[in-house]
Amino acid sequence: MPSPDEQRLYDLVSDYLQRPTLYALPAGQRQLMTLILRKLLASSTYAISGTLDGLAKKLEAAAAAAEAVASPPNELPDNLEEFDELATNGKTTTTTLFNPHSKATRRNSSPS
Repeated sequence: MPSPDEQRLYDLVSDYLQRPTLYALPAGQRQLMTLILRKLLASSTYAISGTLDGLAKKLEAAAAAAEAVASPPNELPDNLEEFDELATNGKTTTTTLFNPHSKATRRNSSPS
């Protein structure tokens, strides 16, 4: 018979595995991974602890990566035209890249 802590862990993992979207598990391998996690969980808390730790680290890394691109850098100028890379100097600019009527857009979007 499982201890109260083991039962709580089982319930928490089971609840997590029943969520419609699981960011820690690849969609194409969800059924297999769920089966493996349940087997590890039934085996012992020690058996699943390393796997859960790995999944937690994977989620933390994904969250950190998403957070890193969630907002623009502080050093961006108010006017993007101030960037040297966007200066016209005879090269394609942001304006021409995103203008559907631009020759550069048509040229760059045509299949190679």
